[in-house]
Amino acid sequence: MRAPAEARSRAPFIIACMSILAGALLCALLLNTSMVNGSFQMLSDKVELGTVAQDTQTLQTELEQARSSLPAKARALGMVESDDPVMLRLSDGAVLDAGQKP
Repeated sequence: MRAPAEARSRAPFIIACMSILAGALLCALLLNTSMVNGSFQMLSDKVELGTVAQDTQTLQTELEQARSSLPAKARALGMVESDDPVMLRLSDGAVLDAGQKP
C-alpha cells in the first residue's frame, strides 16, 4: 500500500493569481492616466492654437488697414509719388538710381 498523498497548499497559486491581477490593474491605471494626460495636453494645445490663429488674423487685418491708409498719410505729410524713384545710401549720403545696387 501506498502512503496517502499529502494535500498541497493552494496559497502559492492564489498569491500568483492575485499578483497577476494586481499588475494588470496597475498597468491599466497607468495607461488610462497617461491617456488622460495626453488628452488634456491636446486640449490645451488646441486652445493655444485658436488664440494664436485669432491673434494672427487680428494682426493681418491691422496690416491691411495700415497698407491701405499709407498713401493718404503720405499725401497728408506733403509727399508725392515719383515717376523716377531714387535711393539714398545712408552711410555716405549718396543718391543712387533705382537700378543701381547700394
